[in-house]
Amino acid sequence: MVAIAAVDRANHHQLAMRSYLFAIRELRASIADANDARNEDGLLATTICLCVYKSFRTDSPPNVGPHATTAGFLLTSRYPAQRNQQPVRTFERLCVESFLYHSALMMLFEPTFDALSNPDCRMFLDRYFTEPEPNEPAEDPSTQPILDTLYQFFLLIADVTRLARAAGPICHSDIFAWQRLHDELLQWERNPQAQNEGCMLYILAMRILPLESIYPPRPRRPRGEFLLFYARVLTWSGLSIPTSS
Repeated sequence: MVAIAAVDRANHHQLAMRSYLFAIRELRASIADANDARNEDGLLATTICLCVYKSFRTDSPPNVGPHATTAGFLLTSRYPAQRNQQPVRTFERLCVESFLYHSALMMLFEPTFDALSNPDCRMFLDRYFTEPEPNEPAEDPSTQPILDTLYQFFLLIADVTRLARAAGPICHSDIFAWQRLHDELLQWERNPQAQNEGCMLYILAMRILPLESIYPPRPRRPRGEFLLFYARVLTWSGLSIPTSS
């Protein structure tokens, strides 16, 4: 938390880096000493904070890959909280959404990184997005963090990004894939759970990206430049939308 607070202050870069490195050393030591590191809330929270710090830095491209990979391992290995453990469930949901966001963002900067393509990972993470039982009261919106939306929305972001960054000329299968994703985006535009500024900003960026990837890039706007714009959209929306309070 100290590293995150100091990262944007001109005279505190060294403090931010020292705090970051200290957190990594402590995290490694805690994982080695923990009886069951998979279910230690403090370890998971620290890993997510490391992702936030790396994505906050403005002096270099985001490099959250190692931390996002660790967060994904912890999330897929731990046992989700029971329904009556609301504070823990909210914490887990916050960590899962942060992991999904940072994983999707990192895909734009690191072509070999893809923490969301593993079917096992998707299956395990789905446990954190359970819907209320028919007779169970709806959860208080104030307890829902970040973009309070379905798990599939984050996977759609990853799917669009994955196809857009594929190297080589566009083939027929790519066009069919884009059409499928475009249809999904249209459905999301009509989905009540996506009717907020954050989700609509994601949807807008994802609708533009297929056009830039399918049609030849124009001299004044290279495709790589648009991918960078798309990354900035994800970064801005992910960092500036506050949790409900």
